[in-house]
Amino acid sequence: MACNDEVTVLERQLPTGIDASQTATRGDETNLYAQIDRDKVFGLNLSDPAVASHCIKPWDKRTDLENYTESGVDDQFIITIPFIAPVRIKSILVNVGRGDFAPQRLRAFVNRPNGIDFEDLEQSIAGDARGAVGPASSGKPQADFTLQEDSIGVNEYPVSISRFQNTNSVSLVFSDAPSQSLSRLYYLGFRGTALQLQKEAGEQFDVPAANAADKPVDGIREKSSQANWAR
Repeated sequence: MACNDEVTVLERQLPTGIDASQTATRGDETNLYAQIDRDKVFGLNLSDPAVASHCIKPWDKRTDLENYTESGVDDQFIITIPFIAPVRIKSILVNVGRGDFAPQRLRAFVNRPNGIDFEDLEQSIAGDARGAVGPASSGKPQADFTLQEDSIGVNEYPVSISRFQNTNSVSLVFSDAPSQSLSRLYYLGFRGTALQLQKEAGEQFDVPAANAADKPVDGIREKSSQANWAR
């Protein structure tokens, strides 16, 4: 089966905690806050369009509960995050708080520069079991997670690097809050590598390999989720 035809089912699993003294920078992996084009973040079904980027914060503000992104009509909302240059995403960092307004599901779509709408979302899951994912060319989500509530920390959700290896933008769908009427997101971030084009002799440009060194950005990893892939 060709890679572009691949569709797998993610066994969605709650994250497990690790020691907060560990850092989020491991080798070439770094917090990608500085790579987000924050002025161009936008969303659908928000209480106010201006709140789309309220969840995009520097790491030292990750536990701030005063500023957040909030849904509008119901508990489902979409945020599209563009990057200033291509990135390789290793994991998604999320703080949904705790209680009835904490969304319990996250789906991610890569390289949709105009974002996705709710019609696109319905088409992506038509005829498939919950949790079906695939490459961007499949029309399905590239990741699908169950989210853990945590009012004081950030949970980390590793993604398939092959599906997030050259990411210019990512659209995230949050849903399934217990209230069914409202969702809130307090922190959203990414860990990975910024892919900066390097000019070589002969006017050729190469993207750094997955294990290339990258200057670390501040951050510590508090909690980690583990995903098992069904083959």
